[in-house]
Amino acid sequence: MKLPYIAIAATLIILAIAIALYRFPRLEVTRDFRPTDFDISRDSIWKYPHLWLGALAIFIYVGAEVSVGSFLAKYLADPAIGGLSLQKAAQLVTLYWAA
Repeated sequence: MKLPYIAIAATLIILAIAIALYRFPRLEVTRDFRPTDFDISRDSIWKYPHLWLGALAIFIYVGAEVSVGSFLAKYLADPAIGGLSLQKAAQLVTLYWAA
């Protein structure tokens, strides 16, 4: 069980070293940057329905996805639905999560 984690860690370390050694092109700034150029407003989140409705939609989507994954094995094992053994149904749930 250690081998996959060692492989992932080694890959990430190699990627980090490659990024650290890469010479990114220097970007020329077109004008002087002054933090005061940006108006920092203290608006309420409730004034932006796309923002809070989007966050709510993501929350509901993740809840639905986890619920489906949680109940899928029992659903497939139901004799009236799939009639699979619980072990075989659990293997199919792995395919659901992989997809």
